[in-house]
Amino acid sequence: MHAINIYLWHLNQLAQTVSRFSLGIWPHENLRTTLLRAAISTLERTEAALQAGRSYDYKVAWDDPEHTLVFNCSAVLRAGYSRLLPPSHSFNRLALLVDDHEGLSRAVKTYVTTPLERNEFVTKAASKAYEGFKGPVTIGATLVSKTAAFSWSIEHAVAGWDSALLLTKWVHSMEVDVAGQQPSNEELQLVDDLRSLLAEVQYEHEPNIEGYSLAALLARAWAALLGDDGGNLETARIGIPEAG
Repeated sequence: MHAINIYLWHLNQLAQTVSRFSLGIWPHENLRTTLLRAAISTLERTEAALQAGRSYDYKVAWDDPEHTLVFNCSAVLRAGYSRLLPPSHSFNRLALLVDDHEGLSRAVKTYVTTPLERNEFVTKAASKAYEGFKGPVTIGATLVSKTAAFSWSIEHAVAGWDSALLLTKWVHSMEVDVAGQQPSNEELQLVDDLRSLLAEVQYEHEPNIEGYSLAALLARAWAALLGDDGGNLETARIGIPEAG
């Protein structure tokens, strides 16, 4: 799985280089689009091979050691989808390496205010990020936040953080619709699925999600999963931007 991610990183670097010498606008550049489609195809084939003959039931993955391993590998693949996006769509992870709250806050604000270009590749990545949230909710958000560190890999935590940032930014972009871009059927379906999933999460102060920003509710719910109750101190650190 890590080899796949390294391959995708190099492919994305090549795609970015190609775009600098093109007059087109991403993702309408022919060569760049071809490279990104090849990357998506690689991820889909890997995922299909990984899941071959196995149940998609998240609760099975919680109890079965073999499914837990597959579950962790799937998380690494989700990170691959999110990292196919341009650098402008990514959070500055170097801000997490220093003990500078102001610098971290600036990195968060930059990430939030940078416009997100919605297209088929971003929608695909957002749908995979949604799966990263669906799993813990289906299993039980409280149970996962308390005990996930005992069986889930640190890669799963990092992939969850990547997915959380991407999906909340995508949902926020859908809500504000700054560019006035009409949502596709896939985007509308993803928003409906997310709204239904958030309705299953118990909120102490917001029992009814209607009237609230979905992006804010999602960030709050996912930040709870990235806490340190389960023993993964790394998730406590990376959960700070999401909770903020």
